[in-house]
Amino acid sequence: MSTKSVTTLPESLVSASQALKSVAQTTTPAAVYTFTLDSFRITNTRALHNDTDYVCTAVVVGQNPPITSAVQYMGNVDNGTHEVNLSIPNVPVGPNDHSAFTYSIVNCGHGSRDQIESALEKATAAAAAKLAQEWTAQAPTKSPAAAPIRKVGAGAFGWLAGKIEGIIFADCDGVVAGGDCIFFPGEEALITQNGRVATFGPDSCPGTNSPVGCGSNSQYYVTWSVSAGPPAPTGGGSSIGGRAGGVGPTGGNPPHRLD
Repeated sequence: MSTKSVTTLPESLVSASQALKSVAQTTTPAAVYTFTLDSFRITNTRALHNDTDYVCTAVVVGQNPPITSAVQYMGNVDNGTHEVNLSIPNVPVGPNDHSAFTYSIVNCGHGSRDQIESALEKATAAAAAKLAQEWTAQAPTKSPAAAPIRKVGAGAFGWLAGKIEGIIFADCDGVVAGGDCIFFPGEEALITQNGRVATFGPDSCPGTNSPVGCGSNSQYYVTWSVSAGPPAPTGGGSSIGGRAGGVGPTGGNPPHRLD
């Protein structure tokens, strides 16, 4: 019968090996996600005929600065479904990170486009940062099974209370849709596992009271999604504290409905 010799490692090397094994088992690198505002559907415009819409989104991971999308100018839109496909790609989220996603849509047919876009970008980033701060303050009191923070319409920070510093809402102009969502640590990995695209909505965003002569209040329905990995190779990059490109998620997998 043959025997196998066993080499005994020095105690110091055994301890080092066990420590490295423990780190390997408990340390998980950040995964990359894409947050996309896919489309919105209008059943009633805020203006009497067409709304002139601008769309912006923002993401905050942990206590990092906001990552904002470029503002997308939709032009004059009427009732019906309007494709947006505005993404924040390449967002790294660690297994212990929470993240906050915010979107805002405003109808503004007056003023400079550059001024409107700059003001909307800053306001949306501020809304996402405020949402993330709320979670950070509440996190110690929340259990892992607590319901995620998801708000739409007037209850969302993204609604911006109908006011955006730097934009003058004249006539029938105003905020027409807004929404917020907090993802708990590990939630993105759960909802996008096996290549699924996690689709949310349509979020019902009833408009605030519009001025006399503008018709009845607006009604928007917004659909957005989260996918694992970067978007198509042609998509723009993203930077912490900066802007991200506007490319939608790709892949042949059917959406995973969460509503």
